Amino acid sequence: MKIFISYKFADEDPSHLKEFMQNVKSSLKKSNHELFSTFFHQEEFAKSNATMRQIMDKALEYINQADTVLCVVKSKEKSEGQIFEIGYSIAKKKKVILAIQKGFETRWISHYADRVIEFENLEDLYKQLEKI
Repeated sequence: MKIFISYKFADEDPSHLKEFMQNVKSSLKKSNHELFSTFFHQEEFAKSNATMRQIMDKALEYINQADTVLCVVKSKEKSEGQIFEIGYSIAKKKKVILAIQKGFETRWISHYADRVIEFENLEDLYKQLEKI
């Protein structure tokens, strides 16, 4: 399966985000999925001084290539970019998997998700992603 990973970038600690994304990637790769994410190209974006618009355009390009969009919500604070990606995915009729930490809620993403994965903590998330 071709999976685009949607995640919260703004206000995240870069070192924690890097570890998180590496673990998500590792978990999904166990089932041989092809993965897309703007995160994996952060160095290229930095070198070219990419604008937020250019980065989001790349994300939309990846969503077009994907079969499924994995939206990971592990914070009560919502991400505008992530909401934009999910709305675009729904409009493009992509399968949406919402992985959301227990105790957090979304107003509408869960109603559009084809599958909802609730996780207790990040280790639980990684284990569940291995089964996708």
